[in-house]
Amino acid sequence: MRDQDIKPLQKMQLVFADLWIFIRDLLKRWFFWLFLLVDIVAVIAQYINPHFQLPQPLYIIFALCVFAFSAFAVYRDLLIASRKNISSVPPLPVSKLSLSFVEGNEYIYRLDNPYDKKHLTPTIFDIQRNNDIQSRWEKDIFFVDDVIYYCLPRAYVVLNLRIENTGDIPIDIIALNARSSGEIPAAMLIYLEESHIGSKLLSFPIHLDKNNIVAINLDFKITTDILKTEAQFFADFRLIKKSFALAINLDTINDLAKKQEYKITNEIAWRPLVDLYVNQLRKYLQKEYLRLAGYTFE
Repeated sequence: MRDQDIKPLQKMQLVFADLWIFIRDLLKRWFFWLFLLVDIVAVIAQYINPHFQLPQPLYIIFALCVFAFSAFAVYRDLLIASRKNISSVPPLPVSKLSLSFVEGNEYIYRLDNPYDKKHLTPTIFDIQRNNDIQSRWEKDIFFVDDVIYYCLPRAYVVLNLRIENTGDIPIDIIALNARSSGEIPAAMLIYLEESHIGSKLLSFPIHLDKNNIVAINLDFKITTDILKTEAQFFADFRLIKKSFALAINLDTINDLAKKQEYKITNEIAWRPLVDLYVNQLRKYLQKEYLRLAGYTFE
């Protein structure tokens, strides 16, 4: 009960204290005293010279104008002081990453040789060991019973991602996820297989101090769905649209233990990949696959 009695009293004390500060600042204004003196002189002049008469309301209006102008001057000084105090408070540090793709080299397609030793299927080794099957290499092309043996090669689209710490404090990248979207035929799979920084595989965390930049190469593999055949893969070339999208998500944490997520998406054109496949199919005389894809051998 006593606290409830004290609080209103404290409020009144604060009001009177603020009022006294206002009056004290008001009395410091030189123009307040100047106009007040003019007002007093005009009143005295009426008594000295009876012919000098001014309407009484005019004195009141003049005094109120002087008071209002002086009060505005006090308010303006207080406002300027408060703005200075606000501006003197240091801003909170900004945590920010800027994501972009390398201009002019946002992505590149790569189509492996169908007989690349890194991905050579055991089937070819088995064929070479089988004496009942005639096989040979001729100008880097593998023949089985005088027919070209074609292995569906690995295809990749490599994104060149650039990440810059444009904030005020260090940031750690703790995870990177990617997904494909858009018009992707049913027989095709596109997924992130590997990520590199230079020649090294990507590992976490990636620590970025202020203004630090890191370039990451993201290798997306394009292959046949495990439940689909190579014939279905090439037949789906007829269903390919203009482009598809690859989205990159980054999970980060800064020095203030605040977690943030960043996202960037890039539209990838299908045409360069289709041209690579068609040229390779023609090189290896894969007329049936070309026909399924909607192209001719010539």
